[in-house]
Amino acid sequence: MTSLAVSDAILCFSCSYSVFLLLQQKTFANDQKLPATAALIGFILMSLASFFGTLYYGFSPIWADIHRLFTHAATFLALPLIAGAYAHLVWPLNWHKPMWGRLIIALMICFEIARRFQAIETTYTAIGIMSLLVILLVGFKFIRQKPSFFIYILVGSASFSVAGLVIGTHGYLAGFLRLDLFHYLLALGSLSLGTGYFLFVRKPQGSPQLSL
Repeated sequence: MTSLAVSDAILCFSCSYSVFLLLQQKTFANDQKLPATAALIGFILMSLASFFGTLYYGFSPIWADIHRLFTHAATFLALPLIAGAYAHLVWPLNWHKPMWGRLIIALMICFEIARRFQAIETTYTAIGIMSLLVILLVGFKFIRQKPSFFIYILVGSASFSVAGLVIGTHGYLAGFLRLDLFHYLLALGSLSLGTGYFLFVRKPQGSPQLSL
């Protein structure tokens, strides 16, 4: 499982770099603090899942349970939280802490329902598609004003989409483990989405928000 340990380590580095970028921004505009925190939590969850994946695949099976725990948490929480942070750049949600908390609880309930009905992968796919559509809509709003920002979003969304809808996690593709390819694409997607979001919010004055 050496290859899985390596691909998970690369994914961990990519997500951790996004965490590092967001932590460099000491102050956010008041209306961006909670969304930025949500995005930070999303990237941290993916970092932890891939970190424990590296330990599990590369060192010992004793890390299997905690790897599974953080993988489920990242699967159902990370991308929606990041999508919510992106959405706030265009549509000010005016959510306070309780609202973000309710979002997390709702996603956890979705996971529990999916687990009971043995539909985890289907539910995750649906949540992922909706999250990526939200992020893409944000990108299209800035396609002219901030083309580089749109490119980051496009690369990130495409990477996540191909990983989840085309590559998958079971079996082999062209002699490579699909799970390895899945990890590499998630690494590219996380790096792109994290960098794009950071470049947008790094200056408190930012760009004026747009509305539909």
